[in-house]
Amino acid sequence: MMTPFPHQYEITLSHVGPSTGEVDAPPRPPLFTAPPPELGGPDDRWSPEQLLLSALAGCLLATFQALAARDHLVATAWTAHASARLDRGSQGLELSGFRLEVNVTVPDGDVARAEGLLARAKRHCVVANALRLPVELVATVVSAGPRH
Repeated sequence: MMTPFPHQYEITLSHVGPSTGEVDAPPRPPLFTAPPPELGGPDDRWSPEQLLLSALAGCLLATFQALAARDHLVATAWTAHASARLDRGSQGLELSGFRLEVNVTVPDGDVARAEGLLARAKRHCVVANALRLPVELVATVVSAGPRH
């Protein structure tokens, strides 16, 4: 059930070990994140890049499902493969773009309608739209005392 807007989303990320952070958003189970193996991180943790791709693909799915429900379209299967390319750019390391490959199965006669809903879902996906927004950083740095 939808709740009135605005909605607020929050997580807490805590450093818990070498190159490892713990993401908490109770009541969900914690999620552990680290740099990808290509940047020296372990292979058994979610990287920030993978989490971003998961958010992008998950948002597209949720948006498509909402639009399909309103349009009484039943998708019997959905898979999405999300990818991004990390490379050196003029500002240092940067993601140079995102690609979503989506496969949707719908009943005969609904292909064009599903394609239209996918295009609308992409336009209205809040995560995809957020990738164009600036990020505000509010930092507090405190001294732990003299270094030894």
